[in-house]
Amino acid sequence: MNAGQFVDKLDLQEGQTYRGNCPVCGRRNTFTATNDMGNLVWNCYANSCKVSGGKRVNLSAETIQKLLRKESIEDTDEPFHFPAYVVVNHNAKVILDLCQKYQINSAGLDLRLDIKEERVVFPVYQNGLIVDAIGRGTYNSPAPKWKRYGKARTAYVVGTGDVAVVVEDAISAAVVATLGGTGFALLGTQMLPEHVAMLRQYSFVIVALDPDARDKTISYKNGLFSEGIDSFAMNLYDDIKYRQEEDIATLTKLIGLYGTRTSSIAA
Repeated sequence: MNAGQFVDKLDLQEGQTYRGNCPVCGRRNTFTATNDMGNLVWNCYANSCKVSGGKRVNLSAETIQKLLRKESIEDTDEPFHFPAYVVVNHNAKVILDLCQKYQINSAGLDLRLDIKEERVVFPVYQNGLIVDAIGRGTYNSPAPKWKRYGKARTAYVVGTGDVAVVVEDAISAAVVATLGGTGFALLGTQMLPEHVAMLRQYSFVIVALDPDARDKTISYKNGLFSEGIDSFAMNLYDDIKYRQEEDIATLTKLIGLYGTRTSSIAA
């Protein structure tokens, strides 16, 4: 089956994006497909795979009516839709600058650009589909620094390692993925029951919140342990995304010690 046939079988509705294994090269979580106003586009971000393509598809009458009426869809069972001012532009300077600063991979993370507020937007995936997004402001963005675009009670997860590292923000999670672990960003410091359920799939969990949240780091570690989840509380010198040398050395050692798989998302 070629990539186009694979995407056809996904039957993506307008505004939906799928992320999963590439049907051609087989790399894990490197393939995305999006239906953007009837433009069906797909791409594999693995360096060794050049699969990409696109075509027009017909919008349903219901979808067209909704677009014309500009309905606000409140039903949480409906697919998440990006605002019109959040676009795909992996080569935007603000995105490349942020990725260079934190040594993360723009294309591999499927980053978007909020052209209205000049934010770098991280899509939040669940079961291969985008269910939410979180935007990081730049110098020209209005407050707050981070902006949530949806209401999903889920984490921002990136990487394919079987060691999950619980952090606060999406950039820190992306940095974890470059080290071979799975970054699991709470998008804040609040751990929800949904987060605990998601963390059960990992062989080991490292809680590594920012230094100013050390009490929560220990509390969450103890809570996970009481739920039967193997976990460790890591005492950081600084936020993971700043790559403090001792923090990175310790985290890399722990991921290597407890992990059996490595991430395919690397800078």
